[in-house]
Amino acid sequence: MRFLSALDPHSAWLIRVFFLGYLLLGLWITPDYGVSWDEPIQRRHGIVTTDYINRFFGIEAERFDPEFELETYEHRYYGVLFTTICFKLERMLGLETWRQQHLLRHYAVFLSFWLGTIGFYLLLRYRFSNWKWILAGLLFLLLCPRIFGHSFFNVKDAVLISAVLWAMYTMVRFLDTPRWTWALAHGFASAIAIDVRIVAVVIPALTVGWWVIRLLAVRPSFPKAIVPIGVYGLVTALITVAGWPYLWENPAGNLLEAYRVMGHYQWGGEVRLWGEFYTRQVDCPGITCPPGC
Repeated sequence: MRFLSALDPHSAWLIRVFFLGYLLLGLWITPDYGVSWDEPIQRRHGIVTTDYINRFFGIEAERFDPEFELETYEHRYYGVLFTTICFKLERMLGLETWRQQHLLRHYAVFLSFWLGTIGFYLLLRYRFSNWKWILAGLLFLLLCPRIFGHSFFNVKDAVLISAVLWAMYTMVRFLDTPRWTWALAHGFASAIAIDVRIVAVVIPALTVGWWVIRLLAVRPSFPKAIVPIGVYGLVTALITVAGWPYLWENPAGNLLEAYRVMGHYQWGGEVRLWGEFYTRQVDCPGITCPPGC
């Protein structure tokens, strides 16, 4: 906790108590949240990916879901890093009941979001010197009802928020201090976010955009202008591919395909809003949708 040393002793202890209290509260109320409609199919994404990993590396193992293969799986375009890790933990812990399996995911979602708030704290601390502003920023994030609720069960968006918070912190530090260490850290955080949801490709785009603006303002020497951003790009690309098995056999082509499909994602179904039901019709103009979209 040395990163608290710059604050006065009382505020440092207050921040520690805040994070500890939030952690204990979250662990206490996590079982109170039910399973959202999207969670079972997200679990299947992890199962299908695990079967593919075993086949890819020639691991002799029984297929967990022989009905699907990742190469033709209709939801192969989703980032599966989090849900695959959760399925692996589920098997390691021997969780067999439906409740145990989804409760594990809820605890994992909350813990990942809790870690994300630490990244947000570091970002606030880097920007503000007054601990009161830091605490206010944390409360603004956590007291948003939808964000707070979804941080216990949303296996996609809550985990993405956590990853993006760390990516934003490392991006600011990398742009202000363009050393290889921050390039590595930011590349790792960016890749993790992309492997959770492909919408996070906006992070490398923002990084490169701000890097260009910095070059125009500072005009460093050629090595200082190219090497840090090159390290960042290489690390981001390598870890993104490593954490997303769908990209292994054709990294660039499959990434572009996933971006194209998810960028025009079509969903057909019925939702209830203010006491009325609204139906969303599927329409796929100009693109070839995956089966079942």
